[in-house]
Amino acid sequence: ISVSHNTGVDELSIWLAKHLEAKVQIKADTSEDFDDFLENYNDEGELSDEIDYESKNIRVGIIGRVNVGKSSLFNRLARRRIAITSDVSGTTRDTNKAKIEVEGKECILIDSGGLDDSSELFKNVKAKTLAEAKNSDVILYMVDGKMMPDDEDRAIFYELSKLNLPIALVINKIDSKKDEQREWEFVSFGAKNSFGISVSHNTGVDELSIWLAKHLEAKVQIK
Repeated sequence: ISVSHNTGVDELSIWLAKHLEAKVQIKADTSEDFDDFLENYNDEGELSDEIDYESKNIRVGIIGRVNVGKSSLFNRLARRRIAITSDVSGTTRDTNKAKIEVEGKECILIDSGGLDDSSELFKNVKAKTLAEAKNSDVILYMVDGKMMPDDEDRAIFYELSKLNLPIALVINKIDSKKDEQREWEFVSFGAKNSFGISVSHNTGVDELSIWLAKHLEAKVQIK
């Protein structure tokens, strides 16, 4: 082709159009949510007022330090793999969001980056995460049940508790009797709502979901 002389571009456009049509057909045939997705937008291509997820739905923030299993819990509650999980600390740096149902109650679930001060990058992630917490309606604060309670975890939990939002202390990785004994050490957080869970073994998540659904119901009535 010569773009400056506009030669050969028509042939390229015809080839491109063929493949665009093929891709549209594939997406329409394979995506169950395609029609629902289109319904979210008005004739101007803008998100419809009634599907303004950020303002109309209850926001549930999963907050915690790096590598405690936030993304794994996010995927478990969403019932599909959205967030990337890894044993590498700090894998989640950007916020993941998904509209989900918990016990029949809808909400926006937010998987935030881990709280970490080890570098400038992670300090920025931490600031963004704490901002997400303040904008949430319900907070799930996750800690690592394989470790003894941490003073910084305790301090952050106290600060978040001052927001006067429903907050649960979620102690993850309770995979054995020894972990269950260590779980009692987290009584020092003074949490009114505490759940020992194992996301990997899917234990304790049902009890957490029931608690969460109650608060979603209460928040919907208030809104």
